[in-house]
Order: sequence, then structure tokens, then C-alpha cells
Amino acid sequence: MLESLNYTVIEANSGKLSEDFIAIDQKSVTYSVEVKNHKTINIQSFLKQTKEQAERRKIKKWLLLIRLGNGYGWLILKNDKSSFIANSM
Repeated sequence: MLESLNYTVIEANSGKLSEDFIAIDQKSVTYSVEVKNHKTINIQSFLKQTKEQAERRKIKKWLLLIRLGNGYGWLILKNDKSSFIANSM
């Protein structure tokens, strides 16, 4: 999904201690990316995990992707406050 938004995925991980993957945008900015696909959305808990993972990796930027129910798309939160909704892909 991020590829369609002009990000390049460079590393895939998974788990509580590390982000789901690392992505780089068109300006060569590196992001720690966490993906959440849960029925119950707990933004506060998701943000805490996302921020801790980025800090552990010493990555200053992060993205939190939260899948919205019923195919409404993705809520994409960024630490630079430019959050947005992306269509499901």
C-alpha cells in the first residue's frame, strides 16, 4: 500500500519489539512503520508501541497504519502531524 504512495519498503520485520517494516519516502527520509489490523482501535496504545519501536531503532520518523473496518481504507498517522486517510488497496 505504501508503494502506491511513493514509499519504498526496505526491511520487513514483525513483533512487539520491532516495527513491521522500514520505509523510505521520495525525499530519502527513513520511517519506522507499524501496521495495525484490529477490530478494536486503541490509538493511544498503538502510538505508544510505534514511538517506542522507532526510538529503539534510533529512527526519528514513524508511520502508524491502522486499517479501518469494512474496507474504508487506512488511517495513516505520522509524527510530523500530517496524518491522512488512504483508500484501501
